[in-house]
Amino acid sequence: MVLSVETPEAFPGHASHSLVLGVDGGGSTTRVVVADEMGNALATSLGHGVNLMDNERWQENLADALTPLDCYFDRVAQACFALPAHNESDAISDAQERFVASLLPRTKTLVVNDVKAAHGGAFAGMAPGVLLLAGTGSMAWAVDARGDDLRFGGWGHVFSDDGSAYWIGREALSLISRIADGRVDGMEFFTDFVSALGLGPAASMDAVLSWYSRIEQSRSGVAALTRILDGFVERGDPNAISLFDRAAQELADLVRAARQRIGASDLPWTYAGGLFNSRHIRQELGKALGAPLIPVLPPVGGSLLFAAEAAGLAISSDYIRRLGKTIPDTLFYQPTDSQNPLSKTNNG
Repeated sequence: MVLSVETPEAFPGHASHSLVLGVDGGGSTTRVVVADEMGNALATSLGHGVNLMDNERWQENLADALTPLDCYFDRVAQACFALPAHNESDAISDAQERFVASLLPRTKTLVVNDVKAAHGGAFAGMAPGVLLLAGTGSMAWAVDARGDDLRFGGWGHVFSDDGSAYWIGREALSLISRIADGRVDGMEFFTDFVSALGLGPAASMDAVLSWYSRIEQSRSGVAALTRILDGFVERGDPNAISLFDRAAQELADLVRAARQRIGASDLPWTYAGGLFNSRHIRQELGKALGAPLIPVLPPVGGSLLFAAEAAGLAISSDYIRRLGKTIPDTLFYQPTDSQNPLSKTNNG
């Protein structure tokens, strides 16, 4: 169900096929925005994650995220889809590009890596600089003075994603297993944690394993635990603070690696991803790396800029300013909580 879709006539001057569409696909959520040739965001929708590495429903979720905006498709001249894992293997990229083309058969489409688009939005075409992404996964994406792309981390949750929301959630689950065994102290943390899962203060690890088995998407479900843990940090829980401190250092190392590779110890950095909602993470990274640049646009803004460039639109400072002003103001199509493991647990 669409909560709100503004009509293109809300902004005058539309010509046929004058719109662009941007997609920011992540591990947990997907955001779609349609904008006009002046940089006005007309409508946006929000859907579930589309990482094909661990989500067999990625195609269904991507199609569902687009559906609320299908009334605009005939006017879209160019679409850019920023998707996880794109350009990391030929097979993955081919599968993504074929499916994207099938979704919008009458529209020119471009597919890029989601972190590349986040960098493009945050810096709005300015280089050099490094974007630190910390959401379900983690990665640093840098652009050097020549305009060449460099990536650090982000090799998936088995190999990498250090300091990410998934990493924090996994480390918390590991910690409560050690507490339950008696290998480390921290029963108060264990009790608070399992209570926050809706399992009751007397729950055992068997109950935690049962909770885990009910998660439909384990990676995003574990990452979602970070919201609980951030609340623990804010009230001063030492175990949670330790987890977040370690995460911040892992993330800082990604930016340090980029600075070292490029040979610029003061390379500007900026950020994207839900983990930056944590005050503690922002604070610790500021201490480690210096003050970040405020992102010019959110990640989906990078997709819109790439689409506009491919469509031959004039991208001026006014265009970018309008995107920045109007993207947050448009209403969202919100996915249901049917795939949210925390909602399921908390509702019994």
